[in-house]
Amino acid sequence: MSIGIIIAAGDQSRFESDIPKFMMPYKESDILTVNIQMMNKQCSEVYVFTNHSTYSRVIHHLNRTLGNRHKIKVIPINSGNGCGDAVIRALQLVDRRAESAIVKWGDAIHDESGYYEDFEDARDDINVHISAELAESPYTILDTHDDNIIHDVRFNKDGEIGHIESGWHDLSIFFINSINQFIVKNAHWARFTEPCIFLKSLIYGDNSVKLIKSKMKSKSFNTIDEYEAII
Repeated sequence: MSIGIIIAAGDQSRFESDIPKFMMPYKESDILTVNIQMMNKQCSEVYVFTNHSTYSRVIHHLNRTLGNRHKIKVIPINSGNGCGDAVIRALQLVDRRAESAIVKWGDAIHDESGYYEDFEDARDDINVHISAELAESPYTILDTHDDNIIHDVRFNKDGEIGHIESGWHDLSIFFINSINQFIVKNAHWARFTEPCIFLKSLIYGDNSVKLIKSKMKSKSFNTIDEYEAII
């Protein structure tokens, strides 16, 4: 059975709130608690990686919302900004006896419908599977071959590469087939700290990466206005 990893270590520079993004209210609970409950149905253990400034707050919060009902480990790391090093550091700190991991960003909201189906047919010869959906004007564009193997990723921040009508956009949730193999192949990416390096490290590194046409719906936000619009 896979372990679950939730990365919630960002500095949320665009989200002007005293509440961390991943702890915002959602479904009569909050995003982090709901994500842990969903992951526990599919994973043997769930790790939450947060930054040092929110670590104590997360511990207190989860003790209040979940108590001892779930197997959760909260670990602080020096990372953030959606960088590849956050995932590398996280994988180096989990129980390496686990073969595979489901990794997701802590502030991503996924509907439970389809959540368990995306990675059911994950192939052993593929290092990483990425859930994606066809989206209008996507921020990230995943370019694939006919067999859905991803060969490039492009970022369209503020329309930098021009108008893109539609494309495959990642849903901030990934299946890593072999934790130890992934670390060996990608440890050098931990040197990079630019935003969004994670997807680049997957595709430009020594990995085979496949796009999964997702059966679930996903929501994400960066500002209070965006959060209020999707809740």
